Amino acid sequence: TVVRVDLGCWRLEASEADAELSWVTVSDSTTPLDGGAVSVVASSVAVVESRFLRNVATGRGGAIASVESDVTLERTLFEGNAATDGGAVAVEGGSMREVGSVHRTNTAGAEGGAVWGLSTTLASEKSEYVGNGAAAGGAVCLTPDVIGTWASVHAAGTVAADAGGAFVVDGAILLLSGGELRHNLAPVGGGIWFRAFDLDTALFGAQVTVVDTATGDVDLEVVSDKVRTLVCLGP
Repeated sequence: TVVRVDLGCWRLEASEADAELSWVTVSDSTTPLDGGAVSVVASSVAVVESRFLRNVATGRGGAIASVESDVTLERTLFEGNAATDGGAVAVEGGSMREVGSVHRTNTAGAEGGAVWGLSTTLASEKSEYVGNGAAAGGAVCLTPDVIGTWASVHAAGTVAADAGGAFVVDGAILLLSGGELRHNLAPVGGGIWFRAFDLDTALFGAQVTVVDTATGDVDLEVVSDKVRTLVCLGP
């Protein structure tokens, strides 16, 4: 069931059938809850060739908030959305898969300027993250019990006030393959910052390019008592 509510967002709850939003534009929607444009609970939704512009959630997911649901994003634009966590998309439980989407100038007051995840499986392929910002994880924040796979990612010009210019990996698993992290900024870990890092936590493909304009040399910072070697990629 899809319900248009007074708070300005679409809510999908306990739907037995798959829902699809195609060629949809949602802009300037605001909610004091989660999901500035779309909230998905115990359901599934596919978003195709759509645009989410300047939507705001006081909670999580400036454009889309998903709880125990399966979300697919294909060739969709997220621009100028804002929330406390997950400026564009927040996923708790369930899964998210995106292909060819663009996250531009989204912001989070706390974690994940574009995408935030908890206890979920996230997969992104050939997507772009440009000019997003947060306190931690300027583009993406993966919190405990997340398995994240990013393939052929392009993250550029993302900023974190505290750590992880592009990615924060906090007790999660990140598989990063192909693409580039370029000109992302943070006081520590301009590209990626790991917390509670384990040597089995992150696997890197052979063609990841990392460039840090903050320090000019180290873009990947690992913080853990278990790690003896600082892992650095790029020139």
